[in-house]
Amino acid sequence: MNKKITLASVALLSLTLVGCGAKNDAKENTAKENNTKVEANNVEKTTEEALELKDGTYTGKSSEDDFGGHMEVTITVADGKISNTEVKNLQKDGSEKGEDYGKEAGEEGHKTAQMTLEASQTYGQELTEKGSVE
Repeated sequence: MNKKITLASVALLSLTLVGCGAKNDAKENTAKENNTKVEANNVEKTTEEALELKDGTYTGKSSEDDFGGHMEVTITVADGKISNTEVKNLQKDGSEKGEDYGKEAGEEGHKTAQMTLEASQTYGQELTEKGSVE
């Protein structure tokens, strides 16, 4: 149960942290994204073996990225299913990353950072819609 939530959080955090390294060039980011896809596939295989989710609210925090930012993910489980997922992409000062996030890294860095922010929010919504990490 906790294993499923932890693995889902790790997959989500891994995906988001790929874009947080916006100071890397596009080729490095592409390589990292490919590695994240492999990690996400491995997480899916592992979670298939996990037990049913227990009701409750679970929160996880990522390690800091190269700029001191991090993510916080809160997953609520009701009736054995994920009923809500909240994803916060936070900057070093604690404010949420928004439309300006990544601009200092130039056009490509900004684009990558924004795609990553969107992907993390989409993944959180998908978890809630599916009701599970499977």
